[in-house]
Amino acid sequence: MVTHSDQLVPVGMLGAFVSPLVQTHQTGKVMGITSRGIFLLFDHRVFFLTAENHENPFMIHIPHLADLPRHVLLNQEVHLEEGILRVGEKHYDLRALPRLVPDPLPISSVQPGSPKAVAQIVTLFHLLNQPNHQDSLIHIVDALLNHVEPQEPERQSILKAVWQLRRGMQEKSLDECETAMMTLAGNGKGLTPAGDDLLCGFLLILNTLEPSTNVDPGFISRLNASAIALVQKRSTWISTNMIEAAARRLVDERVGRTARLLLGTWQMNPATIANSLETFGSSSGIDAFTGMTAALLP
Repeated sequence: MVTHSDQLVPVGMLGAFVSPLVQTHQTGKVMGITSRGIFLLFDHRVFFLTAENHENPFMIHIPHLADLPRHVLLNQEVHLEEGILRVGEKHYDLRALPRLVPDPLPISSVQPGSPKAVAQIVTLFHLLNQPNHQDSLIHIVDALLNHVEPQEPERQSILKAVWQLRRGMQEKSLDECETAMMTLAGNGKGLTPAGDDLLCGFLLILNTLEPSTNVDPGFISRLNASAIALVQKRSTWISTNMIEAAARRLVDERVGRTARLLLGTWQMNPATIANSLETFGSSSGIDAFTGMTAALLP
């Protein structure tokens, strides 16, 4: 392939899951188109070509929305060759960029049920429990904090699964956790259903706390593998990659900042955290916070 340098669009940021494919020759496809960017699928790995400027392990950041291709269709072929990504009429230069490794969450001495973590959860819940978020899973946080039983059968089913997931963790029962995850995986609408976002937050916290004495790393590893396999079967590739990344403590920076706040390893105004969560997907940030709550509440 011959591509002149003046035809190339520079890429400003390269995700941690992007770099293994940069030196390969692959054909992929367009699997999603939104107002914010284009989702690409290469060999079961999803990338998001976007002008948004968040650090995310799947993000290929371009300078301007105008640098997105104008005429792209779902399932259209895209090509990666010699570090040049071709999407429609646009060519993106991936060759000169180092791998971006999002800063993994620092290991914290905070234990599940810590008063500080609970206090931050309560604060974020009150900031996020708004009428425009009623399609999110914020009601699960209300149920866990205040034992408020939802009226809708669908919400009751999700809450039951969350309680079962928490019980399975406490009892180190993989069967119990898998039964709960079968209800949650793929549950909801969109590219990353709400149940998957909840599992992302839940696993992020568990894997962050893994080195502490009260968490069995062998059990957590089996739980990670089971969650990835279940989401792969029952949901989308985007969710599958997101769960895989969370198991490695790699997440979108908005979710990572929330986890740092809850674990007491980062000081930031909770209102700022809440505002950033609201910008992540239709409710993905809020649903990931719900999963963190499920992992941290006593």
